[in-house]
Amino acid sequence: MEYDGSSDEEVLNGDEPSDMGQLIRGSNAKGIVTARNHFSSFLGHMNTTNPAKYPFLEYNKDIIPPIFFSRTLFGQFATYLMDNIRVKKVSAFLGYISKTKTLLKLNYGERLTLFDGDGGWYTQLRSNALKVYVERLGEGEKWIIRWCIWTEKLKPWNAKLLVL
Repeated sequence: MEYDGSSDEEVLNGDEPSDMGQLIRGSNAKGIVTARNHFSSFLGHMNTTNPAKYPFLEYNKDIIPPIFFSRTLFGQFATYLMDNIRVKKVSAFLGYISKTKTLLKLNYGERLTLFDGDGGWYTQLRSNALKVYVERLGEGEKWIIRWCIWTEKLKPWNAKLLVL
């Protein structure tokens, strides 16, 4: 009997299910590519400031060992995004941080321990990044949000200007 989609009937086709969490398509894939490009530029920038400490000119998962990535380096990347890339949408700014984390986890898997048992540092990084982003808005600049989940800490009346 062919499954017609009208019930929650289990359909077995003999294949092992894929990991839906690993599927990256459409705009998410494009966002990861953009985040990768920004991260690559950041590594090149760091190399020009201190080649001995930051020996990699660009991001290459086949060359850079996972031990190279540190909390400090990831925090510096967030600052680089704000200071050098000047992302206009807060969702894009936070998205680049998240998508870079996703990129590293996908490329290095369990060999990357940067985000293991992070004790909240990554959440704190994103929270601090959002606060600094809002603080750095100049007079007359807009805080552009395409989507947002309001929490007790982030309410619309805390924003200087909200454009939906």
